[in-house]
Amino acid sequence: MWINFTWFASAFDTDDWLQQLLTMVQMIGAIILALGIPTVFESIDDGEAFKYTVVAAEYVVMRVSLIGMWLRVAIQDPANRRVALRYAVFNAVIQAGRVTVAFLQIDNVPLAATFTVGFWAAELAGHPFATRNADDTQAPWQEPRGTHTTVLNDTDC
Repeated sequence: MWINFTWFASAFDTDDWLQQLLTMVQMIGAIILALGIPTVFESIDDGEAFKYTVVAAEYVVMRVSLIGMWLRVAIQDPANRRVALRYAVFNAVIQAGRVTVAFLQIDNVPLAATFTVGFWAAELAGHPFATRNADDTQAPWQEPRGTHTTVLNDTDC
């Protein structure tokens, strides 16, 4: 989750009161996650159904905040509207998956773990998916291609 937030903040953080409030909501989500982790591991140790409800609630809190941030960009920055809406939809879909797994309370721990890892992988894939443009232009937070090559090959350093 923090990777998505970092990608967002590196380009669109306005540092106004609303952005700070939404960031604090994400931090509250991290506290909820910390509260839910013991329950997940206890359910695994006891051989019970995968108790993922509190962790899913954490993701709801954090994703609602992040989706709000992306929708704000879509409204306020027409040049990046398409990318922002992709991010918002992508985050909503991942969140729906997490909530579904939480409510199913899967008894098979390897299956539940596979879903969890899949959600993490999907979250990491969100950046290249959302920033892929039809005209191959870069999103504002992507560094120009070749920057590293230029710096490394510069003999005047």
